[in-house]
Amino acid sequence: MKHGIICPVKYLERFATQSNFHLILPHLLENKEYKEFYKKRANHGDFVLMDNSIFELGYSLDKVTLLQLAEEMNVTEVVAPEAWHDQDETERLTEDFIQYCINKRSNVQILSMATGETEEEIIESFFYWNRYPQVSSLGLPFTLDYEIKGVSDNIKSLTLKRVLNRWHLVDNINKYALASNQPIKNTHLMGLSDAVELQRYKGGGYYWVRSNDSSTAFVHGFNGVRYTDKGLPKEKISNKLMFEGYTDELLDEEKIADINFNIQTILSWCE
Repeated sequence: MKHGIICPVKYLERFATQSNFHLILPHLLENKEYKEFYKKRANHGDFVLMDNSIFELGYSLDKVTLLQLAEEMNVTEVVAPEAWHDQDETERLTEDFIQYCINKRSNVQILSMATGETEEEIIESFFYWNRYPQVSSLGLPFTLDYEIKGVSDNIKSLTLKRVLNRWHLVDNINKYALASNQPIKNTHLMGLSDAVELQRYKGGGYYWVRSNDSSTAFVHGFNGVRYTDKGLPKEKISNKLMFEGYTDELLDEEKIADINFNIQTILSWCE
């Protein structure tokens, strides 16, 4: 499994280059430094997955912009447009994007998000796209805030609830695939609640869990929080990462050490 390290633009060379897998945000490509860094990584042969920016903006960028940027950046794969936790609207948006790519005779590889308001809807969405020939890979969200009886119904920690819910979701996808003798396309886990989740997917049993991305190593290291062998020692810091506005004075040697420690810990859980 590969892990993409999300960090501020100023520190891409220092931290993001510790992995050869990257997730990039199309709305940030207006930043020349950001754009040139990831264009270089793509040309270098790294795996570059371009997201649709829904987590940061609250909506996906449109199909025209996404395809244009994906081809300009020479990315490995692009996440199709989606609607937050809306299975039907995501199907409409994704299929419209696929048809647009076909009409434009684009060879870009497409990742489709499995989404819904419940685990059942997400699994249904997952296997719908798993059988879809124009979809190269699948995505699973981490913002799983529903309650599953006997799993997360009595959990007060949102961090732990999201970890338990995605573990349960991934396990049930695995069971369904084995029962139906259905191979699963490569799957990307969008974001993390706590990177301890990744320990579960090591080994051949989850061959289809290809990759993951997160800013957790930087955000927590910057705030003096180191991962333990059991994950985060406290509730996840919920503030979204700021990609710009950092100065060298803000990042002292102690913070750099904490961030690097977190990166190496997470990467060791992905091997």
